[in-house]
Amino acid sequence: MPEETLPLSVLDFVGIEFGETAHQSVAGATGIAQAVEQAGTTDVDAVRKTVAGQTFKAPSGYVLKMDETNHHLHKPVMIGEIQDNGQFEVVWETKQALRAQPWSPFIPGNAKKISRSKIK
Repeated sequence: MPEETLPLSVLDFVGIEFGETAHQSVAGATGIAQAVEQAGTTDVDAVRKTVAGQTFKAPSGYVLKMDETNHHLHKPVMIGEIQDNGQFEVVWETKQALRAQPWSPFIPGNAKKISRSKIK
């Protein structure tokens, strides 16, 4: 997505050039900016309520969603192949963003961890 198509306030807020980290920062800032706009305030509690379930288009073109319960982003999954020049070529990707799993079952010690959203 060309830089000029993003809201200027988001680019000013992030203040960095595009790259992998910048993409994540722009996506996060876009979601927060949209939540603030919808809440009509910068009050943290009001924005927190508004951000849950928020959807927005990321610079990648994917529509991302902020999970309603744990505030993790639903994001696409891509598998890449490292090229001779050190860059990645995407060889497979999901057609849409997938719900994030807060704790990886593949990391030892995570089996007993639970999402904060499940704590009463």
